[in-house]
Amino acid sequence: KTDWQDEIYQTAIGTDHNLSVSGGFGVVPYRVSLGYTKKNGLLRTDEFSRYSSAINLNPKFLNNRLQFNLHFKGMLSDNHFADRGAIGNALSFDPTKPVRDSSSTRYGGFTAWTIANGNPNSLAPANPLALLELRDDNSTVKQYITNASVDYRFAFLPELRANLNLGYDHSHGEGTIVVPNYASFAFDALNGGGVNNFYEQTKKNSLLEAYLNYKKSFGVHGLEVMGGYSWQHFEVANSYKNSDTAGTPAETTVGQDPAEYFLVSLFGRLNYDYKGKVLFTGSLRRDGTSRFDPKYRWGLFPAAALAVKLIDN
Repeated sequence: KTDWQDEIYQTAIGTDHNLSVSGGFGVVPYRVSLGYTKKNGLLRTDEFSRYSSAINLNPKFLNNRLQFNLHFKGMLSDNHFADRGAIGNALSFDPTKPVRDSSSTRYGGFTAWTIANGNPNSLAPANPLALLELRDDNSTVKQYITNASVDYRFAFLPELRANLNLGYDHSHGEGTIVVPNYASFAFDALNGGGVNNFYEQTKKNSLLEAYLNYKKSFGVHGLEVMGGYSWQHFEVANSYKNSDTAGTPAETTVGQDPAEYFLVSLFGRLNYDYKGKVLFTGSLRRDGTSRFDPKYRWGLFPAAALAVKLIDN
């Protein structure tokens, strides 16, 4: 008797390692970190690993009136995906059958339900362990994120500060799915069978934000005014090629799905308080996106709030 649940599951073990160093070069504080993660899934052959690195720089100048924040993070992730179909098949596959067929190596040596001519029975469930060990499903993703921000307080007007924020996120992933033509679940007597798929995706996100902020108290009155601009650019490129082991034209499909859109915003906010007891906030945004028809591309979004503090702490 075969316990198919026991055959497909494993004890999941994971490790996570991090190393960081911080210090300063003159007026430039820094922090550098490295990381490594490795995890096995509950299903056999399910594995994940990731390498990461990060650098942060935070220099300050002009008596801290000018502050920089620079950040970089890079990641390399590798996945080996287990076929989740093995879970259902482990519940329905005959428990009286052995995992491997000692009398034949035709289907990679795994037990398979067959019809009279020896071909696999397409109506019967596939061997759960064969689904895991004969399907090579891998992906690799490379990603890096950069961000730089500058904050400046004006010497002639300390209540006024300017902020600029720049960001860029880039990721590229690609993967393959390979199943040999001798796998019973990928059998095709006419074209040879098997699976040989490839796919890739690239994402690029760019960000620019800038705003001015003025904050000052006038006796019992407090005032804060902010106005800014935001620009975002998103790009996605997908492509794939699905085929069998032999690359049969009738079994091959190729496609791609690129996309690009922009998001632009103008925004402002006013905060007022009287003796710290009456608080008023008003904001106004004008957002536009290239995802909508030009007639409906822009929208105006006002908001206001009023609060009264009845009891002092």
